[in-house]
Amino acid sequence: MASLPRRQSSAASGNLADRARIVAGTSHFVAHCAECHSAPGVAAEDLAEGMYPKPPVLTHVASRRTPAELFWILKHGIKMSGMPAWGDHGDPALWNIVAFLEHLPDTDARQYAELTREAAAAGGHHMHGAAAMGGMDMSAHHQPGPAP
Repeated sequence: MASLPRRQSSAASGNLADRARIVAGTSHFVAHCAECHSAPGVAAEDLAEGMYPKPPVLTHVASRRTPAELFWILKHGIKMSGMPAWGDHGDPALWNIVAFLEHLPDTDARQYAELTREAAAAGGHHMHGAAAMGGMDMSAHHQPGPAP
């Protein structure tokens, strides 16, 4: 991707395999990403079909990008696309999303549904680590169901 700098942030990411981080990243993904990028068992919403460039399915993005590259994309967005910058979420929250993306290739629809339930039980979107910072009801947000 041409818009990525040659040197990515060397900020400490911590343990990206930590379940609490993956669940926290799931929370953000459900609330802000699945509508365009889809998720296991969840189709992208109609708005994604009209976007150019079309948002990619992220199931295997971790095999094409390093964690540092994923972090940079999340923090700065991608110019001339619909991918926003999420820098206002803070680095720990962004690393949680990277943890989720790293876990995504091994996640099927049933496992994604379980992650979304865990995220909702932990407090929903904007939780950081194991602590919830707000109680968003995630039941209305992109719960897995039959894919079209």
